Amino acid sequence: MRINKDKLKFKKRYSWQEGNDSPSRNIFFGDHLIFDRHDGDHVLHLIRKIDTVQDFHNPLSSEEIETLLIFLPDKELTHSQVRKWIPLNRNKYRLSVVGV
Repeated sequence: MRINKDKLKFKKRYSWQEGNDSPSRNIFFGDHLIFDRHDGDHVLHLIRKIDTVQDFHNPLSSEEIETLLIFLPDKELTHSQVRKWIPLNRNKYRLSVVGV
């Protein structure tokens, strides 16, 4: 299932570019570009990318990914680094994710 803006738990916290309400809009962010956890388009792209490559025996929900992004280090990370950080830190923040 392809996630869109309406399915995001924290969609009101993100900034959005005008005209990005269309679920068919597919914005690409290169792996080398800096990830902005406050930009809804960045978050959607990240969730969709993780969804296409994740382990089906232990999948991450979009809600879990969004919540983990709250704990993302403040230093600048690329999209690729964030995708690597999320599964590595999933268990570290699991109790926090359940409580959010």
